Amino acid sequence: MAGMGIEPYRGRQIFQWLWPKNARSFDDMTDLSKDLRRLLKERYRFINPEAEKIQVSSDGTRKFLFKLEDDVRIESVLIPEGVRRTVCVSTQVGCGLGCKFCATAKLGLVRDLAAHEIAGQVQQIMIETGVRPTNVVFMGMGEPLLNLDQVIKAIRVLTSENGYAISRKHVTVSTAGVIIGINRLRESNVRVKLAVSLNFADDKTRNEYMPVSRSNPLKDLLAAARQYTTGLDMVTYEYVLIKNVNDAIRDAARLAKLLQGTRAKINLISFNPVPGIALEAPDPMRVQKFYEFLLASHQTVTLRKSHGRDIAAACGQLIGQRD
Repeated sequence: MAGMGIEPYRGRQIFQWLWPKNARSFDDMTDLSKDLRRLLKERYRFINPEAEKIQVSSDGTRKFLFKLEDDVRIESVLIPEGVRRTVCVSTQVGCGLGCKFCATAKLGLVRDLAAHEIAGQVQQIMIETGVRPTNVVFMGMGEPLLNLDQVIKAIRVLTSENGYAISRKHVTVSTAGVIIGINRLRESNVRVKLAVSLNFADDKTRNEYMPVSRSNPLKDLLAAARQYTTGLDMVTYEYVLIKNVNDAIRDAARLAKLLQGTRAKINLISFNPVPGIALEAPDPMRVQKFYEFLLASHQTVTLRKSHGRDIAAACGQLIGQRD
């Protein structure tokens, strides 16, 4: 606004109209003068993700297929769980990391999302459902730390007192293990929670299933994560259990040793089936034994339930395509 020769405080007013007030045109901005509204119409336009399809799971999870301005599509998920209402957002169209257990990887990387397209997913879900989220997780399609500038802008929109005022303690950025991105996120001082999609406790297996690990080895990844935790809550390590790949007690022992002495919380989750990927979920008894071993090893560990599996909205299943 100042650059246009207009009082700077108008910027705050417009920001509030665009986000928490969910304006859909400049005419909605009734506390702005008609001249200013006309000027804004001449210079700017509204670009919002369009909810093309909404699916509802038997457990109450909702999956949203959004169409963007250039006709590409992404998916987001709303997960109700007790008093928590978590929105899982995408940060890229597709993903270029090539993890062998993830549906999104089959698309490759199409493009990064802009900040308004990332925050816009939360906004559109609120408009469609009337539900105000308590938590936002950057765990949808794409690798957030490879689009970090836009992710940080989106976080600032979502957490701003003039925006949706979501506590940064309730915002989590997940990464497959991009070390330079972890360091940049720490230096940015946005102070959100970090989750690392670990999945394998040795470099050899991790390199095979997660190619990003070849240039981001476990030793260096854990060092970056430990540095990130300074003065913050512990880092969450996501571990997807895959039948006969990483679900044995020896794998649990290797994981416990790897994270020994680290401020870590381990989230265990069974692999969710993906068409065209020849991997399977482990036997539930095997998962329970894995979990109990970690507990006995004095690890902080949670056995996560998959949400929205029946509508392909669970971890690793998002692909952002029409049927």
